[in-house]
Amino acid sequence: MDESSSDDCDVVVIGGGLSGLAAARTLSQHDSSLRITLLEANARLGGRVLSVNIEEDEKGKKFDLGAHWVGRTQTHIMAVMKEFNLCTQPQFLQGTKVMQAGGPRVRTYNSVLPNVGSWFALLELGWVLSKLEKLATEVNILDPYRGINGSE
Repeated sequence: MDESSSDDCDVVVIGGGLSGLAAARTLSQHDSSLRITLLEANARLGGRVLSVNIEEDEKGKKFDLGAHWVGRTQTHIMAVMKEFNLCTQPQFLQGTKVMQAGGPRVRTYNSVLPNVGSWFALLELGWVLSKLEKLATEVNILDPYRGINGSE
């Protein structure tokens, strides 16, 4: 990929997240003569893939600041991550959870479900999660189109 400041290019890729990086890489592999310009608004590449270390004790803590969960069945994105030398971390379910929703207030909780303000809201959240879990059982993760209503 050409890093020159020339305005001449064959392709402009907008966004330096995983998709933009993968697109620029694929184009370059397909035709190495292409002059590719990658535009990214931030000072770093990676898009929503961002973890930061918080040094509050000798161990430190790592916080994920982006929306970036992937599962082992997402083989294409896992391959891109491997190519860019990005690793996955386990999802911890035990311990204190941190949540910020609907405003600047940050809440912590240790239960399975967060404190969402009222018993009614908590019951509704539990019902929605239960419904989603039931719907998820109807999806064939290897071929979602073969599941119930998969073609819709």
